[in-house]
Amino acid sequence: MSPAQKNWSLPFAALLLLLAVPAGRAHEMGIPEVIVGFSPEGEYRVEIPVSPGQLLQRVEVAEGKALTIDPTPRQMIEGIERGLPAMRQKIRVIFDGKDSAGEISYLEMEADEAGEHGALVVVGAVPPGAKEFQFVYKLVFTRYALKVHGQAGGEPKVMWLEGAELSPPVSFVLPPPPTFGEVVKTYVYLGFTHILPKGLDHILFVLGLFLLSARLSPLLWQVTAFTAAHTVTLALATFGLVSLPASIVEPLIALSIVYVAIENVIHEKLGRFRVVVVFAFGLLHGLGFAGVLHELGLPKSQLVPALLSFNVGVELGQLTVIALAWLLLASWARQKEWYHRRVVVPGSLLIAAIGAYWTVERIWGAFG
Repeated sequence: MSPAQKNWSLPFAALLLLLAVPAGRAHEMGIPEVIVGFSPEGEYRVEIPVSPGQLLQRVEVAEGKALTIDPTPRQMIEGIERGLPAMRQKIRVIFDGKDSAGEISYLEMEADEAGEHGALVVVGAVPPGAKEFQFVYKLVFTRYALKVHGQAGGEPKVMWLEGAELSPPVSFVLPPPPTFGEVVKTYVYLGFTHILPKGLDHILFVLGLFLLSARLSPLLWQVTAFTAAHTVTLALATFGLVSLPASIVEPLIALSIVYVAIENVIHEKLGRFRVVVVFAFGLLHGLGFAGVLHELGLPKSQLVPALLSFNVGVELGQLTVIALAWLLLASWARQKEWYHRRVVVPGSLLIAAIGAYWTVERIWGAFG
């Protein structure tokens, strides 16, 4: 993800979330779609939903190369990354009749029943004083919809274009910057929902901590260490001081789940170094949270409030998981002599099995 993509505004980040379902439906029906938006900081973002397999085929056809038959996920992404410079020549972003060069990247998204999903993304600066926008997309060979957000009335301008046709000029206005209250509300919500219901891997990690520490005091110490650690790496990654590819971070997060779960099976009591281990794993999970924030974007004008609010949301999500587990299980069963044998051991083994499966799956997806 380029630095320009990291600084997307609150309104457009929320807009992308709202557009996720329609874009997915358009993709399923085979209708190409291009979405254009503008940030208060004077940046534009062009997002073209397209699966990696489809994009690789379009690039190979455009370059006159033989099509790769049944490519692996790794071959698709490597082929796309090699073709990014050539793709930039096939996409024109025009303001007041002049081309505006932007940074291009490919954003992978979670697969579903319909298959792999992703988006070709171009981000750049809107020239000062620009009033009209035009677009050309030479990697599509059929009719497609161009949706330009930033109209005075709030509704996007939708145009249907044929292949490499130059779009008509579209007037636009930059949105106003988000207020402090909007930033806090939105990013607390995004942080919370990243844990509940979306963050199953983080939920299992927290449950792994909970199972061996049914008493609240040591459990809260562990959660505090975990939160402090992921706050550090999340901030460092957000400001570009630390970076690790998702192909390394995601398998290691899955392995951290396996480690905590297996430790629960081996030991019946909390070890003195458990908090240190949890802190180390928190540093790792913070890099995972950073990947989420890179996709959502952060408002340049209120970067620190957005970052802190996201952390608060994550912490509230974790505490909610602990509270639910306490009420449903530990509040009545933790004093039973069979608690470790019948609850901690089978529960931890199940968590370890899921973590091991994710580890293999993520390694296979990244390097297979």
